[in-house]
Amino acid sequence: MHQNNLLINLVVFSLFALLSGQTTYYYGRVFGTVDSWSRVDSGTSHHLEVYFDTVQDLDSGDSYDNFVANVNVESDDGTEMYIAELQQSDLEAAGLLTKLNGSQGLLQLTEDQGLTYSDFLSDSDFTQTSEDDYVSLLESLFTNSTTVFIFGQVYFDDDGNVGIHDIHRITITDYGDGGLFTVDTNNNYFGIFAHFDDQNVKYK
Repeated sequence: MHQNNLLINLVVFSLFALLSGQTTYYYGRVFGTVDSWSRVDSGTSHHLEVYFDTVQDLDSGDSYDNFVANVNVESDDGTEMYIAELQQSDLEAAGLLTKLNGSQGLLQLTEDQGLTYSDFLSDSDFTQTSEDDYVSLLESLFTNSTTVFIFGQVYFDDDGNVGIHDIHRITITDYGDGGLFTVDTNNNYFGIFAHFDDQNVKYK
């Protein structure tokens, strides 16, 4: 029943976007392999655009050859980026690896199926990072990854673009938070969680 409701919601959102010409958003996750990435500075946001191999939509059955994850790495408006880096032992202790179970692809989530920072992170877990250092960390993780797991806000627009962004603390009601995990060739897991200093972050 829960899966049917998610599918109905996705169809309704897609029809609304088609008729209104607006972008559709929902909270979700994508699991898959990364093909390439590029650094993009536009407007007030700097992103690392991460391009996935073909992504299967587990709700609709569609597949996307143009799926991109837009990872905020800095902002031009004066806010600072803080990140928490969790090793596999930390992820295991927090029970987060169970969040990574399931098929590769794109899936809509309810808040409780996703990530909530206040469940597993404390203020001391976060450190301020520079844009260059954050990009270098991400590039190293992607280079050595076999699978990348991303939680955030999924979007579809009327130009045919599809992807996921807000891969950080999300302050929308009934949403979980964003996050990024990788697993490497030695089956080692790593997690990154981020927020801007002007966001109201609730810690455990």
